[in-house]
Amino acid sequence: MVTVFLLLTGWVFFRILYNFLPALAAIGCTLFLVYNPMMLDLKNQILPDIPMMATFLLAFYLLFFQKSTTIVLTISIVVIWLSTGLKTPGLLLLVPVIGWAATTTFPGRFKFLFASLAGMLLILVIEFILGKASNGPVWYLQQTVDAINPDILLMNVTTYFQSLQLIPQLELPMWINKAIWILLCIGWLMGVVWSFFPEKESHRNLKSKYFERFILLFQLCFILMLLVYPYQGDPVRMLLPIFPFFLITTFKGFTASLEKLNFPNQKTVAFGGRNVVARFDDSIYAKIAN
Repeated sequence: MVTVFLLLTGWVFFRILYNFLPALAAIGCTLFLVYNPMMLDLKNQILPDIPMMATFLLAFYLLFFQKSTTIVLTISIVVIWLSTGLKTPGLLLLVPVIGWAATTTFPGRFKFLFASLAGMLLILVIEFILGKASNGPVWYLQQTVDAINPDILLMNVTTYFQSLQLIPQLELPMWINKAIWILLCIGWLMGVVWSFFPEKESHRNLKSKYFERFILLFQLCFILMLLVYPYQGDPVRMLLPIFPFFLITTFKGFTASLEKLNFPNQKTVAFGGRNVVARFDDSIYAKIAN
């Protein structure tokens, strides 16, 4: 099941990146996420963190990159409930749910908002009732409250920063892995900057811009949660759910910077043995014109 969710993560990650990058680049970035030693090692363990990573990505994808229909929103509600049931941090899907409801004109948005929030709270209540004191939500809540002090917060910042550098490492010389990490950080900072620039083009572009801003807010909320949430000796696991979003912001930073430098406004898609050259209407978000 963990392997299935990892494959789902890769597929959704590719579909999101395909809105920003050429197909081959999106495939390469997806392989960078899924097929690295750290991820493959964690895949062999029974962890709720990888399924949570998949459900987080799928929820964002359905809300911001799929046409709002009753079927899509019903699937989204199920995915959101599943994520909340996997682990308490799934409640952070409040961010895209409220964000989507605030930025759409879909007639059923208030029903979707109510169903999502009510289901998340119901699952949380059930977990509190059924959870054991030793490892259930009550225990996590107590540990979280106890962790609110400057010394533990500083220790958590240091621990998570060091752990984050372990996830993207490949079987390469250490200096190459350090260079990769530096490039990722630079791209992420550029992605943060470009995400706040106004978008003046199509509705599809506006949805992409909303997505960029909400994943930044989602990353911030998740990081703030990590500062007090107990990681029980394995902080790398706790970083998995937001690592794909970190990469999306990073790759968006690079593509937006190249676009501002007036690089050629086209991309070649090599898929299934055929090449399709697609020209865009001054936007890297436009659909491919076959």
